[in-house]
Amino acid sequence: MSRARALILVLGLALGYPAETQVRPPAPSAEEFFDQAGAGLRSIEGRFREYWQPHISHSHRGILEAAKLAKGRQRVLVMGAGNCTEIPLEALAREFEQVVLADLDRAGMEQAVAALPAEVRGKVEVRVTDVTSFAGPMMERIEAAVRGSDSAQEAFEKIGEIYDGLSSIERAPDLPAADLVISSLLLSEIPRYPRAFADRLLRLRYQEGMRSWDRDEAARTGLQKIAIEDHVSLLQRLCRPGGAIYFADTVGRGPLYAKISRAEQREALQSLLPVFYGEKVFETAVEGEAGLLFYRSFRAREEQAGQPAPSREQVTALLQRMTRSGDNALSQYAEQDAVLAAETVLGMACLGHFETSAELAILEGLLDRYERSRPEAFETLLRLESVAAEWEKAGLAAQGPSGNWWWIEYPCSVAHREGAFRVKSWILRKASEGEGSPR
Repeated sequence: MSRARALILVLGLALGYPAETQVRPPAPSAEEFFDQAGAGLRSIEGRFREYWQPHISHSHRGILEAAKLAKGRQRVLVMGAGNCTEIPLEALAREFEQVVLADLDRAGMEQAVAALPAEVRGKVEVRVTDVTSFAGPMMERIEAAVRGSDSAQEAFEKIGEIYDGLSSIERAPDLPAADLVISSLLLSEIPRYPRAFADRLLRLRYQEGMRSWDRDEAARTGLQKIAIEDHVSLLQRLCRPGGAIYFADTVGRGPLYAKISRAEQREALQSLLPVFYGEKVFETAVEGEAGLLFYRSFRAREEQAGQPAPSREQVTALLQRMTRSGDNALSQYAEQDAVLAAETVLGMACLGHFETSAELAILEGLLDRYERSRPEAFETLLRLESVAAEWEKAGLAAQGPSGNWWWIEYPCSVAHREGAFRVKSWILRKASEGEGSPR
């Protein structure tokens, strides 16, 4: 789950510090890269897991529904398992004879197994392996290319040859066939790993990243196409006849706030004021530590807008009026103060002042609003039409409606940067031998 993103954030690949001020660690090997990625994600999860709970619950329900459709009960294969944050591992271990966790993040998988009750722990196998037909060999070649180059330009030329030669890589992943195959938040990440790894090596050696390569965007698009074809082919091959596949992924990320004007942000907050009232966040912000932080933040925003700085008593009175007024509050005080108060609350997210459920309701409402009004403000991570075309070619059929929810990975940052992901999930069936395509 988002190990490439976690690694990039934790290691600070894009901070832009001058080269002479950086203390650069040794360039990692591919194995070290994945170890660092897994550790980075686990540190983030430790902080935000409470906010991830709706995503985890959606995932558990979908996976257990897929398990019901699987004809056999011998084996489950979890591709890209990591530490199984969104995988109902204990339930699967009790229902199937064996669960195989496959990933390059050994520590994460071992942590997941260690957390299981002793009576089912022995049914779970950890398999440290690449879950693609190309990523591991590609990264090994990239590492050799960067280490064997005398300049960034020479490295870019060699990396280009590696991208061009991906079709020549022939590797059979060390993965067993299974009655239930799980691919959760994996496919959109697969193309990111080789690029993030190359970027890391290039920055450490030449202080230039992949964005400096004139072929970067085209190469990224081509790699996404290869990853989709490879992954769906593996899902089809690894799923036993009559088996089921749970497939979920982050299809979009955002919003990209550079594409949302200040006026549109304020308009969105204004439309969401009933949610702020319903969740009673303004009541929480009246007194105590939350009240003091709200006052200081609200005052700073007023001053930034060129307005006279309000006193603590004035801000408290404003919040009390909002608390009493509910949905009719706009008729009793300036609209701009209401929106400013909402912005102030957003800036206090993740600090323990408000109920997590209240913050999630507000953040999801904001994301829904942006998604409807400004879909171009979200980055597309996975083109579903390409995936669906590969499913059809592979003879896999979706069962029932798809799942659809927000995973707010970085709740503290949603109001300022891309911290949320649109997740979609499907349950796929593979026909039994002699059976037509499942419907």
